[in-house]
Amino acid sequence: MSAPPNKTKGSDRRKTLHVREGNTTVRIYRGQYSARGTAYDQFTVSYQEGGKRIRKTFHHGEEARRQAEKIANRLEQGHRQALKLTNADVDLFALATREVGRFGIPLLEAVRQFNAATAELPKGVSLLEAAREYAQRHQTKSVSKTVTEVIDEFLDAKRQNGAAEAYLRTLRYHLNPFRERFRTGIGNVTTADLDTWLRALGHSNRTRKNVLVSLVTLFRFARGLGYLPKNIPTEAEGVARPKAKSGAIGILTPAELRTILHSADTEERQTYFALGAFTGIRAAELSRLEWKEIDLRRRYIEIAAAKAKTAARRLVPVCDALYGWLLPNSDRTGLIFSSQRSAERLVEWAGKQIGRWPKNALRHSFVSYRVAQTQNVAQVALEAGNSPQMIFANYRELVTQEAAEEWFSIKPAREPTNIVGIGRAA
Repeated sequence: MSAPPNKTKGSDRRKTLHVREGNTTVRIYRGQYSARGTAYDQFTVSYQEGGKRIRKTFHHGEEARRQAEKIANRLEQGHRQALKLTNADVDLFALATREVGRFGIPLLEAVRQFNAATAELPKGVSLLEAAREYAQRHQTKSVSKTVTEVIDEFLDAKRQNGAAEAYLRTLRYHLNPFRERFRTGIGNVTTADLDTWLRALGHSNRTRKNVLVSLVTLFRFARGLGYLPKNIPTEAEGVARPKAKSGAIGILTPAELRTILHSADTEERQTYFALGAFTGIRAAELSRLEWKEIDLRRRYIEIAAAKAKTAARRLVPVCDALYGWLLPNSDRTGLIFSSQRSAERLVEWAGKQIGRWPKNALRHSFVSYRVAQTQNVAQVALEAGNSPQMIFANYRELVTQEAAEEWFSIKPAREPTNIVGIGRAA
């Protein structure tokens, strides 16, 4: 237990003591304080350090002296180190002090902040690089929007811009699960969040890649409206795209197509397989096609932008074989097929006729035989509503030109008499 503080008596209670170490002086001020009517000694050690005056109080004079001596010795050691500075060192110190002074930060505090910030950074990353990235990300204030709000605005904008209903359905299929999972601001969703969520969906790599494409489009839309920081990639763009293996595609042989068309005992069956085999029109596009969009006189079929998967209008040529299959129905009106379900029923029937049905068989077959016939991938890409790159990556199966000629020569058993040839490059 420490001794009680000294009671003050005598006339020297206000005397100031000086403790010196070299050129350093620490002062001890003697004073008093009262407690329960009794006056007691109080010793205050006072000194300058770091541009600030510091005071420490003690009850006993001897304790105050010991502490003052320690402080004076420490300060003197610091002064001696300063005395060892060269003129160049002094100039650098003055320059550094002036530089940090622009921001109102003492030099020692600036050094401490630098050390603390650098310790938080990954190895090899400078504080300047981190500051620039932070400034870039926060140079514009983003408007706070939830994932649900952004998705609703995004779909509405696509609809107003004339996106095809098939494309809108795809977007809803991809984005609604994302909406359900992330009930937060879109600015709170990170690349790691998206990557984890995509992997947990359990989809194939190809489907995951398609979902990611929709997400990237959504996030870029949000960035364009100021809901995410501009001039930098979005979090969705940081997700690595899954590698989707193309795999071997399956096509029909000319003999198989001939069996299907000549076995077709209804108008619906004949029309569906003739259109699919000789135009490559997608099954979803076929289900929305109307008779008025088939112009047999000028030999083309119009796929309107609103009905196309790519939301781009295109004209598909009608070859001689297709002309023969369609001519008996040239006076028809309305939708050609009743529903998407009817297409599934028709494909099921065709599979029974030949004992197999490769996935997307009609479109794959058309593109493969059309490329062999025309030797022009760009032309076939336009007719099929795809890019040349997509044709090579997903649809093209190498077949001979002779097989292609056989494919496009399959006509009805009773041909119309008023067919005029349109040539290979139709």
